[in-house]
Amino acid sequence: ALTFLPGVATASEVMQALDWGFDTFKLFPAAAIGGVPLLKSWAGPLAQARFCPTGGIDANNATDYLALDNVLAVGGGWLMPADKVAQGDWQGISALARQACALHRQPLQAACKRVQLFTGRFIKCAKKANPKVGFFTWF
Repeated sequence: ALTFLPGVATASEVMQALDWGFDTFKLFPAAAIGGVPLLKSWAGPLAQARFCPTGGIDANNATDYLALDNVLAVGGGWLMPADKVAQGDWQGISALARQACALHRQPLQAACKRVQLFTGRFIKCAKKANPKVGFFTWF
């Protein structure tokens, strides 16, 4: 099966995608379009929608997003900075992943449970601590 998270940036896009049968979305650029307050405001009227926000997410605000019931995971380039990738600094990248997982455990574990309950077909989430649980990245 192919994992697919349609990208959305407006409530209208979420509603259209819900009509098409989707219930899990990439929210981009999350911070620029309202971030945590936006996701909180969508929790009531778009209660069946779940999000993976990206764009402006970093180690300083990831737990704010993960604490929300409608957020399954967050994504961000902070886990794999271009300079570390270019240098092949895999230990440095691993350290950043460990730091991300060490952020507040409670929201991260709650996000894992929501992933298992709502979107098992889109995102696999380990029950035990895992460097990638609750986060994804790209380069």
